[in-house]
Amino acid sequence: MKEKYRIQFFKHLYNLLGLKQYDDSLADSGIEKVQGEQNMCSEEILCNRISQYFYLLNDVDTDSLTPEEISFLERISLDTPESDVQNFLRETYRRVLLSQSEADKIYYGPFGDPEYEADKDAIAIGLKYDHFGLSTGVDKDMDRIDREEEIVSGIVNQIQSNSALKIKVIVYDEMHEGLMRDNTPVPLL
Repeated sequence: MKEKYRIQFFKHLYNLLGLKQYDDSLADSGIEKVQGEQNMCSEEILCNRISQYFYLLNDVDTDSLTPEEISFLERISLDTPESDVQNFLRETYRRVLLSQSEADKIYYGPFGDPEYEADKDAIAIGLKYDHFGLSTGVDKDMDRIDREEEIVSGIVNQIQSNSALKIKVIVYDEMHEGLMRDNTPVPLL
């Protein structure tokens, strides 16, 4: 159930935020995605069917769905009208994705590192790319690394500022491949 909700919500978010244009921009800029599923967390593997670089980080709590909502989620198929799916996601995402923790912040990486911090009421999106060329074997000089960081930073700023939703994009690279393996974002107490 959690995986189905994650995929449905991410597909909706991908279209709503126009993430395809950013996927294309990253690829057209020569910025490689991290190669190999062994270098991906479970969230990336699920969302990789939709996006090369982006994935949904929020924990998915389908236990907060009503029996009727669970039944609807189970029945979603290619034949389900997109407007019905969108209405369902709009009505449920706050309960299912946003932390009910008393903490104000959630960490999606090293505890205490503000780069991996999101407000508990934010939709957290991971953006992962082959920053240093370690997963692809590409030899990157500092000029190329700096140029790619500038492109990624611009894309992050556009996504976070061009949405009516509260969005936090957290950037990962091949050096941080194991951070989310256990799917346990850490609330800041």
